[in-house]
Amino acid sequence: MGSNDLTQYLFAADRDNERVGQLYDSLHPAFLAALNQAVAAIHRHGRWIGLCGEAAAAPHALPLFLGMGLDELSMSAPSLQPCRRRLRGLDAGRCRELLAQALACADGAEVRALVDSAATRPALPMLTVDCLMPEADWRSKAAVIKGMVDRLWLLERCDDRYGMEEDLWLREQAYSTGLGHGFAIPHAKSGHVLHPTLCLARLERPVDWGASDGQPVDMVLLLAFNAADAGAAHLKFFSRLARLVMHEDFRQALRAERDPERLLALLRDRLEGAA
Repeated sequence: MGSNDLTQYLFAADRDNERVGQLYDSLHPAFLAALNQAVAAIHRHGRWIGLCGEAAAAPHALPLFLGMGLDELSMSAPSLQPCRRRLRGLDAGRCRELLAQALACADGAEVRALVDSAATRPALPMLTVDCLMPEADWRSKAAVIKGMVDRLWLLERCDDRYGMEEDLWLREQAYSTGLGHGFAIPHAKSGHVLHPTLCLARLERPVDWGASDGQPVDMVLLLAFNAADAGAAHLKFFSRLARLVMHEDFRQALRAERDPERLLALLRDRLEGAA
């Protein structure tokens, strides 16, 4: 079933017509009720029903569609990972309750507010052992940034690895984040960051980073904050980290420690001490 056509026919509103386009809303309770009735009727006959179109990948709609019991959602490839991530955090029973509440709403705006209020994302620690790569074998600055962003994406700490990578490169184009002494702190405030994160990579082979002292980099500390939430926290944390890098004992300790758990404890201890 196509959500775009269904919405247009239900509201008699062409979404591209500026005179009636505002009536087109796939989260309006009337649309949700019609779709819910269709799902129930088709399931009573033991048939399968899926949904395609823009609404199928809409973040606000996913819990409602799960509550209806839709068998399949069809969407473009870039939407798959965010939708999978969202679906993994949903409870079917809670989604059915949410759908019942949405059907009682007055309009689509009220439905969106309802879903927003119900959405919760468990906070993650800024630094975990999964964020540490003590034996990385990337051979260029570009490969390092790509590899570290891929790790953030796989850990579900960012929702778009390409957008996140682009935001980091915007910073690098403004000035190199190579601090000297073989250390670099690539950092960005990005709308693609889901959880503030510090990620470390120790490179088996130093790479050129355009550092101020001309030395290649073998230790990379990637810092990522969400653009909307960071405020001054991003620069404060960066400054704290940069001050630590200026201390030779800190640099030596990071380079010497190969065990991820002990490396995690070392970083946490030094960062807390520098706060």
